[in-house]
Amino acid sequence: MKLQSKHHINQKEMEEEFRIIEMAKQDIDAFKPLYNKYYNEIKKSVENTLFVQYAIKNEDLTKDITASVFARAITNLHQYKTINGTPFKSWLYRIMQNEIVGYIRKTIREEKYEKEIGQQISQYEGEMPFFNVNYNSSHDIKLSYLKKYIPRLAVQEQMLIQYRFFNEYSYKQIAQIMGLSENSLRTRMTRLLKKIQTYIENKSA
Repeated sequence: MKLQSKHHINQKEMEEEFRIIEMAKQDIDAFKPLYNKYYNEIKKSVENTLFVQYAIKNEDLTKDITASVFARAITNLHQYKTINGTPFKSWLYRIMQNEIVGYIRKTIREEKYEKEIGQQISQYEGEMPFFNVNYNSSHDIKLSYLKKYIPRLAVQEQMLIQYRFFNEYSYKQIAQIMGLSENSLRTRMTRLLKKIQTYIENKSA
C-alpha cells in the first residue's frame, strides 16, 4: 500500500481553500484561516532553510521572512488561480523560496555561509543519505568534505536537498513548489547525489 506524505492535502481540503481564497480576494479578513493554518509550517521551513543552507539561526529573522511571505501572498492574492491552479501551500512555498533567496542575495556574502555551514551541518549528519554509501574513508572525513561541498551547490540544488531530505516532501510536492516536472526532479536528484558521492570519493581516496 502506498503511504501518503504527511504533507498531503486532499481534494476536499483544496476546494475549501479555493473557496476561502476567492472570498479573501474580496475581503482580506477572510484570509485569516489560511494564515492560521500555514503560519507555523512556513515559519519552520524558513528556519530550516536558513539553517541548513546558510548556517543562520535567528528567530527574529525567521519571523521577519515568514511575515514577508504572507504579506507578499496577500498582496498578490489576486494573481492566484483557484481553477486548475497550483495548490495554495505550494504557492506559499514558492514565495518563501523567493523571499529567502532575495534576502540572502542582499545581505549575505557567499564566503560567510560557506565558512559557517561547516560549523552547523554536522547536527544533521544522521539524516544525510550520502553516508549510507560505503566509501574508503572514515565517517568524520566524509562529513568534513560534505560540509565543504554543500554550500558550493547551486541554490536550486540546495533547495532540492532541503525539500527532499529535511522537509520529507514527495517529488510531486517538490515539483509543485519549484515549478518543475517530477521526472525532471528525479533526474536532477540522481545526478546531484552522484555528484556529491563522486566529490567525496575523489577527495577521500
